[in-house]
Amino acid sequence: MPNHFHLLLEEVTEGGISRFLRRSLLSYTRYFNTRHSRVGPLFQGNFRFVLIENNDQFLHVTRYIHLNPYVAKLTDDPESYRWSSYLAYQHNQPNRLCNPLLALELAHSPLDYQEFLVDFASYARDFALIRKHAFDEE
Repeated sequence: MPNHFHLLLEEVTEGGISRFLRRSLLSYTRYFNTRHSRVGPLFQGNFRFVLIENNDQFLHVTRYIHLNPYVAKLTDDPESYRWSSYLAYQHNQPNRLCNPLLALELAHSPLDYQEFLVDFASYARDFALIRKHAFDEE
């Protein structure tokens, strides 16, 4: 996404996500400002979060994240979006940054997870368009 990103994180220690995000965003801002000879903040406002309360919500959040570039019309194929973890989910390939095992277990298999996304994709894109026109959002 050109103007925001989504992370699905599990908090292992109290306040850990907050510390992680603060340090990561500060480090990236320093790097970016140095590289581009600029000063000042890079990100607007604080990060926002949603507490995931059950497995169904968890599964739907993963779908929302993976379909976000498709809904925004940045890609016609969620698996081809460069900055997505969708391929790790599709091929059941955990890595240092992404562990799709819980979502795939809840969906029963990588193929079932893919169907879970595909079955909702066109609705999500259509709903975003309706929402944009109904509320004059840009």
